[in-house]
Amino acid sequence: MGIRIATDDRGIKVWRFDSGQYPSYVVQVSKKEGDTWIKKYQKIHFKGGADIPNGTVIHIHDAFPALESWVKDGQQYKRIVWIIMEWSDGAGPYQAQSQQSFDDLPDSFQASEDEIPFK
Repeated sequence: MGIRIATDDRGIKVWRFDSGQYPSYVVQVSKKEGDTWIKKYQKIHFKGGADIPNGTVIHIHDAFPALESWVKDGQQYKRIVWIIMEWSDGAGPYQAQSQQSFDDLPDSFQASEDEIPFK
């Protein structure tokens, strides 16, 4: 059990940035306090990869927060990112696909030792 994130029936707009080798995505999260709107951009990752155009409205069905950390110039940085597992847009629903099926894995050490190129 843990924290799960989903959107309501309105959906959320995804902003895409192509600054590096891979695209990065953010969503805008806002809250009204009095007469002022407080806005923040939240970084998101799509599990299994995704190629979503800038400005696409998606509905998040299953996501969870994760901690992302990196070191730059000797300084450690941390931030929360949302890992989106299931989502849908106008084209249809999407679900993260695992890279390798468990059916392809050997069921014993003997079976895996047969595939080792050195002994």
